Amino acid sequence: MLLGIFLFCLVGLSPMPPRPRPTAREELPRRQRWLAWAIAFAGTVQIVFLPSVLPTILRDFNVPEAQQLVTAGTIVFAYGASAAAGSYVLSWLAGRIPPQRLVLVSALGASIFQVLLILGVGPVTFTLIRMIQTALAAGIFPLILAQIAGRGHGQTIGFINTARFAGNAAGPVIATFVLAHFNFLSLYVVLGLGLAGVAVGHHLGARHSARNR
Repeated sequence: MLLGIFLFCLVGLSPMPPRPRPTAREELPRRQRWLAWAIAFAGTVQIVFLPSVLPTILRDFNVPEAQQLVTAGTIVFAYGASAAAGSYVLSWLAGRIPPQRLVLVSALGASIFQVLLILGVGPVTFTLIRMIQTALAAGIFPLILAQIAGRGHGQTIGFINTARFAGNAAGPVIATFVLAHFNFLSLYVVLGLGLAGVAVGHHLGARHSARNR
């Protein structure tokens, strides 16, 4: 599969011409780079945390043990598909709505539905809420890259990309730690407030940076 993707990129894609290096005035401020990293990290954590606590959720839903494996696979597949669709749709909307505003709306929407997961009373309602939440959260990372592409360089993009790997590693740890000491509502609120907080900070920082350019 990876070989096929490599061959497609090699044959089907044209090389991008080198871009002029941004001037000091145009380059993304350090604070804004860290806020972009934080929102990409928090969005990734929201997407990847669930499998680590899904067995506990299914037991709370009284799913028979013999059906838990299939049910878990179905839930993960469903929100994975919605995440892919959400990422595509939000990236498409970025051509019509300013990416800065779209990032804020997506992050706040994902955070709201993150907390609303507590209203899932069974596998079906829980999965539907989760699908909406991941559809919104998954679009954040490409939107962040779209924002910094014109004002950063390869090093900045590489730095932002590390947020995804850090989020993949930290998501299950955060989820199991919070759940071990508190409950599911606390977990959902922590993850929701984390993303909403950095999203608001990122939005305000971007507006401040735009006024000073």
